[in-house]
Amino acid sequence: MASPIHIVGGVAAALGANELYKRWKYSPHDRYVLKTHKKIADAMGADASVFVDLPGRGIGGTRGVVDDLGDLKPDLIVSDFPDNFIIEVEGEEGLRNRDHVVNQLNDYRANGYSRALVVPDDDDNIAIAEEYADAAEGTVNVETPISLGNSLL
Repeated sequence: MASPIHIVGGVAAALGANELYKRWKYSPHDRYVLKTHKKIADAMGADASVFVDLPGRGIGGTRGVVDDLGDLKPDLIVSDFPDNFIIEVEGEEGLRNRDHVVNQLNDYRANGYSRALVVPDDDDNIAIAEEYADAAEGTVNVETPISLGNSLL
């Protein structure tokens, strides 16, 4: 019979292995997309439709969800909620390419949808994201995964 210490150790090892697998399988960007998706799903439950552009997750992609976007694939789309959102997620690496981020934000404009740029919760990242949001056409909200989830409650 296994002792309690062996059981706890086995569970901890399994959780550690799961975290290592996620870090190996998903890029930092994809981990932020997953974290943002989890915060949105926790905040909204079954009250909204959430689409995620993350291959292999079985959640459903974002291509073709919003007619105004054609074949473009933002990271997340939230619809059937009081506010509809098109969400682009950028990690620290993605924030290094200003033109790419601003172009994506401009491309992801659609009638009836607000746009959000979600970045890691760090003052420097938020400041950079706010600069990019100001450079984009129209209004873009800057959020972190946690602040976005909280604002949807």
